[in-house]
Amino acid sequence: MTDAIGAGLTAEQRAGVERTVAALLEAGDLDRLVALARIAGGAADMLSDDIIARLAEIAGEALVLVDRLARSGLAERLVTLADAVDRAALREQAASAPAGGLGGLWRILRDPASQAALRFALGVLGELRGGA
Repeated sequence: MTDAIGAGLTAEQRAGVERTVAALLEAGDLDRLVALARIAGGAADMLSDDIIARLAEIAGEALVLVDRLARSGLAERLVTLADAVDRAALREQAASAPAGGLGGLWRILRDPASQAALRFALGVLGELRGGA
């Protein structure tokens, strides 16, 4: 085994390598390292020119999408939307249970803030359906 480990190593280095290999063998880690190396080799073999070209195309399209998001301001609006959803969820958790019934529904429908929120939500849904 000493000859196989490699010439050019000092006796101390060779002994260190032998101890390390013995520890890897004893723990079963050497087999796992060999399996990992085989997986990495298989992955490298799979990367044909066609696959690399497709991956590059996908990456290019993703960059264009990120650029559009950044330029349009949509990314900031998505962050604002996520923050609003979080705040609403926290407010809803802290709120007492709704009274329910037709009277409770009537109070919600009469509230100008509820009407504005419904109008906005219906506008967004209409745009999603094709600008109805």
